[in-house]
Amino acid sequence: MKGEKYIVETESPVLIGRNQRAAINISNDPSVSRKHALIYWRDRDCYIKDLQSTNGTYIEGRKTDRETCLCDGTIQLRTAASINNFSCSGHNLKA
Repeated sequence: MKGEKYIVETESPVLIGRNQRAAINISNDPSVSRKHALIYWRDRDCYIKDLQSTNGTYIEGRKTDRETCLCDGTIQLRTAASINNFSCSGHNLKA
């Protein structure tokens, strides 16, 4: 998963997880829940919300269990997978 780049061209929510329909599919990591987290836009801000995943969602190393406004930084899905260098600007997701 590292090194891949995801471009979100719509304001639609972006599902992260092992689910086959997830926009960011992490099917090769059993520590990631089927529906792990959701990235979405509200007004001009980008948010992430953990979807009651088993192992949690971490922003800059801190566990978040509520909706969190994102700035450039690192999203980690515990335990093994991580999405590095997340960027809200231009609707780009870098993994």
